[in-house]
Amino acid sequence: MKFNENSKIIPLKKLELSDEEIRSLYIPKKYDSIKESITCYQKEYYYYKSVTANLLINELLGSYLAKKVGLDTVDYKIGEMQNQIYVLSKIFYEPNYSYSDFRSYYGEIQFLDLSFYQTLMSFFYLSEFELLNKIKSSELLKSILKLTALDLKMGQFDRHNKNLLLKINQNNDVNLVSQFDYGGSYPIKGTPYLIYDNPAIILRKNKKSLLAFSESFPEFVDYVSLLYHIPIDDAMKDIENEKLIEFDSEEMYFYQKQDIENNKILRKILY
Repeated sequence: MKFNENSKIIPLKKLELSDEEIRSLYIPKKYDSIKESITCYQKEYYYYKSVTANLLINELLGSYLAKKVGLDTVDYKIGEMQNQIYVLSKIFYEPNYSYSDFRSYYGEIQFLDLSFYQTLMSFFYLSEFELLNKIKSSELLKSILKLTALDLKMGQFDRHNKNLLLKINQNNDVNLVSQFDYGGSYPIKGTPYLIYDNPAIILRKNKKSLLAFSESFPEFVDYVSLLYHIPIDDAMKDIENEKLIEFDSEEMYFYQKQDIENNKILRKILY
């Protein structure tokens, strides 16, 4: 990946938040650890985290593809501090909302009698739809189905409880916050994570299970189809043009190859 003087890179600096600034960001107490990694850019507050080149591309691709499928997502910016690259996402907490992780609000998926070894080997395991059927909000269910399709497209293995946050308004309407954390995608060889850790849905990547899931949630197929027909080359070129950066040939080849493999799973749903 190449950056030049025209690339959209924000020079970062550590920020000591005042009590007034903290109050204005409405950060829930249980998530106040993020206050250690907040900066201000053009009067907007952003959370930042350091990334490798591979993780940066994952985050940018995730945000790009999420927008294509109509999923509310953070819009990542790129930052630099002391020769280290960071991704920045705008602080999204709002007044008059409470926030919860998925498991605290809806409970845990039960793995039935599946052994840990079987869970590892299956990667996606089809459980009962009891948890998803608890969701009364059509918008929340739609968002989770879009996210599941996106995770299949990207080979995501790390959709854990801490990055699947819910926001609840005063009428008890529930929805996902702007989606974030796409780093655990397109795993490089030797990645130790084999489980798709999603607190909302655990799905085995075989045709029978995928079709059973699709039959229960037909709109899921539409989201899969949309993502299947997005060439990764086009996505990366659009990101290059937007951020004014340049991916090298090895990076392009890696993601092309990964996209071919991931699309084999999507094809089981579509054909």
